[in-house]
Parts: sequence; structure tokens; C-alpha cells
Amino acid sequence: MIYLASYEPGGSLYNREREHILGRSLLNFGLMKEYGRTWEVEQEAGSKPRLKGAKGVEFNISHTKGLVVCAVADRALGVDTEQIRPFKAGLMRRVCSGAERSFVMAGRSEAERRERFFRLWTLKESYAKAIGRGLAFPLGDITFSLEEGAVKGSIPGWRFYQSRVYQSYIISVCAADEKGESV
Repeated sequence: MIYLASYEPGGSLYNREREHILGRSLLNFGLMKEYGRTWEVEQEAGSKPRLKGAKGVEFNISHTKGLVVCAVADRALGVDTEQIRPFKAGLMRRVCSGAERSFVMAGRSEAERRERFFRLWTLKESYAKAIGRGLAFPLGDITFSLEEGAVKGSIPGWRFYQSRVYQSYIISVCAADEKGESV
């Protein structure tokens, strides 16, 4: 299940602190709703956070300016969200394959190119988080196709879901497929 909270950036709390508090609040809400209880979060250095003593319960949290997202499930998963905004060509070269760069640049407007880029970026980040690699994963090593609005990846055993929310945010979720099929 996916839970999200929007907030107005600024104010008395530093945004990262606010995002952390909102993320943990969403996690606890989701755990109570789905499992009727909460668990303590633990994390070893360099690893993905886990729920202490919660066998088979996974979570992941992502935040960007103005939005926090938490996903909770009974399988490995990763979630990423980004606000659609300008991006640098160097970043696109680093994280997108040649086919993906062509797809982004084929957008008819700057707004469409930005949306295409962040759809790809969040898909890649959600996968990297699902496998526990995060920013250490070379995002340019995987390729997605978004033709005709459908998400197509070449990663067996994982399902990908994507949505645009609040007009300017993309949310992508990667979850282990119980059947071992790629979608």
C-alpha cells in the first residue's frame, strides 16, 4: 500500500527534518492500517532500513520538496518520488541509456521532456532502493521504455507502478513479483 503526505516547504522546521517526521508518521500509519501494529526501525551501516522483528514486512520512504511517500508491503519494494523540474543534460547522460535519452528529447515541449526524464529517473531509483543499493547502484545500467504510457522494463522478477500526483510530482514503485514475472 502507498501512503503520501504533501506539505508546504519552509516554516520553522528544516525541510529534511519535517520530511523525516512525516515519513515515519506515514510508516506507522501504514503499519497500523495494514498489520494492526508498528515495529521499531533498525538500520545497519550501508544497508536499507528494516523493521525489527517483522518477518515478511517491508517498507520504503521517499521525499522531495513538498511531498513524502511511504510504501508498505509483504515483499521487497522501493519507492521514489520527484517533483518535475528543470534538469541538467549531464545528469540525463549519467542516468539514462541512449534510447532513454532519445525518448526524453523527443518530447514536444520542455514540460514533456521534464516529465519523461523524471518518470525514468524515479523508476530507476525505485528499483535501486528495492534491491537495497540506493545511490550506489549505476542507474545507467538499466533501461525502461515508456512508449504509449506503459512502463516496460527488462528486469525479471519485478513489477513497476507509476503515477503523477498533485500535478507536478511523479511517484514510482518497484515491487518483487510473487510469480517472478517482469511487467
